[in-house]
Amino acid sequence: IRIFYYVEQTVGITYVPVGGGTTTPGSQTNIPVLSGNVGGSTATPNAGYVFKGWFMDQACTIPVDSSWLNGNKITPAKTKTYGDVLGYESATYYAKFEEIKVTINYVVDGPVGCGVVTPGYENLGASTGTPNGSVAAPSSSAYKFVGWYSDADCTKLVSSEAEFVPTKNATALWVDGTTYYAKFEYNLTSLTINKVTTDKSGNPKDYTSVDDNQTFIFDIYDGKTLVTTVTVHAGTNWKIVIDGLTVGKTYRIVERTDWSWRYGNASWTHDADGDGNVEAQGTGNTATITIGVNGTITFTNERNEDKWLDGDSWCDNIFKN
Repeated sequence: IRIFYYVEQTVGITYVPVGGGTTTPGSQTNIPVLSGNVGGSTATPNAGYVFKGWFMDQACTIPVDSSWLNGNKITPAKTKTYGDVLGYESATYYAKFEEIKVTINYVVDGPVGCGVVTPGYENLGASTGTPNGSVAAPSSSAYKFVGWYSDADCTKLVSSEAEFVPTKNATALWVDGTTYYAKFEYNLTSLTINKVTTDKSGNPKDYTSVDDNQTFIFDIYDGKTLVTTVTVHAGTNWKIVIDGLTVGKTYRIVERTDWSWRYGNASWTHDADGDGNVEAQGTGNTATITIGVNGTITFTNERNEDKWLDGDSWCDNIFKN
């Protein structure tokens, strides 16, 4: 009598994560090929990743049979023929994970046309991505860069440097749509008030003949608020420079003319950016102008009388030195 003992073959199945994630369990061993029970494995993406599917090959190009799947879980079926029955076979299956892509935006905050940011956005991985950042630059000398902010109201300063590269904690994730704001403001500049006087024929006066220590007074207003009062004195090149005015802002320049009956017929011209071209002009003692960069405003008055007394009520001082 011969007694035969048959031992059922066993196999192992391995579940391998590809990318940022885990498989639970990672493998099963000693599975009887015919009577065994395969519990399968569940794929779980790490933070910042998404699960893309189960595959037969490491390159993740050949998907497994969809009937094996229940959500992220794979339960392999019997695929190998043993005689005339199907059984399990040793195999490796791959769970593919992909890192989530997010966009970081860089935008300009300030007056229209005030500046640019380069680039305006960039795409990167939510977990491992490293941003290159952006560079802010004013469009002209009329504007200045203030800083980078993390909120649209520009109250949370993150950098005062024009070149900005965002950072995060090692365990944190980049959030899709995160936006940083490059704030620009009008620059501060100077305005030169120039004073010209003419005779009744419109010819420029010989400045040396103007009364010694003659003073012309100008008030500068921002809306209804008096910003400053300045004076232009004879013998000092007939001009004065006002610093600290905001480029692009509208100011009102008023020459006080009611103090003397000898000067009248006031007019003015405005060279907004100091290039010699007149951008605005008018008559009267009040000029409302928009400040450019290093501009000049010229007030011209006709000197009605050469003498302090009108008509024949004057005489030469023959006793003067």
